[in-house]
Amino acid sequence: MNDTLTRLAWALPLVLVLGCAAAWLLRRSMDRLGVTATPAAPMNLVQTLALSDGLRAHLIAIGPRSVLVVEGPSAPVIQVLPDPPARARRAAPWGGAGA
Repeated sequence: MNDTLTRLAWALPLVLVLGCAAAWLLRRSMDRLGVTATPAAPMNLVQTLALSDGLRAHLIAIGPRSVLVVEGPSAPVIQVLPDPPARARRAAPWGGAGA
């Protein structure tokens, strides 16, 4: 029992140090390769519509895309809305697709 605790006493810090070193090396190599993280697109709740007592539809604009989320008693349904044709595009008042 005492032997197991002794092994764990140095094994846990060793694993943590190796993990931190691997993360540091990976981050440093990614910076040298010029790989940068892309900023997250802004997410805006455009409108929520109550369809019934337990059913709601949410229109969400994520950057240039629009997403429809329908939540109800079961699992939510997520639908990415297609972009409108080029001739029908105009500035959306909420800053979603077509903006």
